[in-house]
Amino acid sequence: MRTYRVAIAMIGLSFAPRAMRAQKDFEGTITYDVYTRSQPHTSVVTAKGMRLRAEGWDEEGKGQESGTVLVNAKGELLIVIPDRKMYLRVGSGELRLDNPTHAWTFTKTGRSETILGNSCDYYTMHNTKAKDKDHDLCITTSMGTVSMIPGKTFAGPDAHAQFPSGFVVLKSMDKDGKVLAVATKIDRHAVNDDLFEIGPDWKDINSLRGGRP
Repeated sequence: MRTYRVAIAMIGLSFAPRAMRAQKDFEGTITYDVYTRSQPHTSVVTAKGMRLRAEGWDEEGKGQESGTVLVNAKGELLIVIPDRKMYLRVGSGELRLDNPTHAWTFTKTGRSETILGNSCDYYTMHNTKAKDKDHDLCITTSMGTVSMIPGKTFAGPDAHAQFPSGFVVLKSMDKDGKVLAVATKIDRHAVNDDLFEIGPDWKDINSLRGGRP
């Protein structure tokens, strides 16, 4: 079975408890065109309050098999393979905001744009633990909080610390101005709770022993 390296990049993902969020929760889907490969592909994020489902993860164009990312009702972060009914739990316990990793900083550039009718401001996201990883993100604070940075990573607690009123990335670019991802559709609609949960018959990858599942 291939290694799910995406899990390492997402240790920082976190969502605030409902009482800590001042903005209205986002419920629905955001669709992105992601340009980290030679050809663009589609990534879809489904969110409902603290719960999240991200499909089309690409780990910065490395083409790794990554399955689907879930944050369930318990606040657990899971990498899942729906067609094989398997999952990998990342970290332990509920993901929280009160322990920022300080791995990411956000500096306003002064530029802004309107994407799909939503105004967003550009910030340079700097990885304090790695060189040459800066990205420019167009962030809107008017849609709630979805801590996914399409085509790159998740920046939960650090994003929430600087953007307590909301954080949704509508566009991301590398330091040379190349577009990495852009939102192409925002659809607010009721979402079935089952989309964020695994079934009782699913297998925990961590518990498997010997050989390839």
